[in-house]
Amino acid sequence: LKKDISFGINFNAPKRPQQELQQTSPQTTQQKEKREYFTQEGEQLEQQASLMDRLPSWGWSKRNEATSNPEMVNEYLTKYVNIARAESQEFELPASIILANAMIHSDIGAADLSKNSNNHFSLPCTADWKGAVNWNNKTCFRSYDQVATSFRDHSLFLTTGENSELLKLGKTDYKAWAKAIEKIGYSSERKLAKQLIKLIETYRLHQLDAN
Repeated sequence: LKKDISFGINFNAPKRPQQELQQTSPQTTQQKEKREYFTQEGEQLEQQASLMDRLPSWGWSKRNEATSNPEMVNEYLTKYVNIARAESQEFELPASIILANAMIHSDIGAADLSKNSNNHFSLPCTADWKGAVNWNNKTCFRSYDQVATSFRDHSLFLTTGENSELLKLGKTDYKAWAKAIEKIGYSSERKLAKQLIKLIETYRLHQLDAN
């Protein structure tokens, strides 16, 4: 994707990752009433704006170092590009956004949450979550048996309920998606849209959206 980097990525239509998608992810319920966010002490904090606006900031300095490492990026993209393409085709959101968001929130797969719980998008527990969990810094996060299930839950979050309006953006306008994701308060990270766009353009992930 960069001129000086040879990524082993097949841009042909990907085969659906049947084995990894055998586990059915409980669909993220996106309702307009208040959502609940849980702490380890059992306290329930009401959420109005977004699923993630109360999340603690992760070690972004590690992530910045990781995303500038061509070998780490190549390994991550090669491993998950076909899952992102399959999600893009089924849910009509940009594959570039899926991958960039995963890269940021999983530290290119190096974050503890992604390694221990297959959660590549820092998706937290909610009142309707019935799956396994992983506590990190007194915060409840979703835990998955398969990485592909994490990708599926992320797709559901961005395309169902009150977030279904994002589908009007189409699956090729990654800049609009990046700005919209920041606007809905997906992450507490500053300038998330700018970071998403930078990753997409640095590694030319937008090429995935044109196919």
